[in-house]
Amino acid sequence: MKLYTRAQNSAGERVRIALHLKRIEFEYVPVVSANTEEYRLHNPQGLIPTLEVDGVNLHQSLTIIEYIDELIPDPPLLPSDLLLKAKSRAFALAISAEAHALTVRRVRKYLTNQAGLPNCNVLGTGRTIALAPLRACL
Repeated sequence: MKLYTRAQNSAGERVRIALHLKRIEFEYVPVVSANTEEYRLHNPQGLIPTLEVDGVNLHQSLTIIEYIDELIPDPPLLPSDLLLKAKSRAFALAISAEAHALTVRRVRKYLTNQAGLPNCNVLGTGRTIALAPLRACL
């Protein structure tokens, strides 16, 4: 297994944590830029991370983590109780699909340059996510 990611990439860190919790050996492949032709051979979207398994590239951190959890079921990454499992998934989606998106420069650039939300500060001080300013811009 090869994990293509870079330091301080929160999506890649989620995958690295899951791999370590499952005690899965993997090769860390640092990605300097996701916008290179070389990296796009692994992930045509140009997004990080990518997990290469037997020549197949998996994308999106939660999909990769789900694969890892099903590949090595013990120890489980999710609780066995169905309600707690659903709440855990909802929490993970809130981070990756809602909050995380606001910390990504590509998304902030789109909001200000393409979506017509000028002067819209979607991040609070200390890189703490503040959703109120975004709501005010909509």
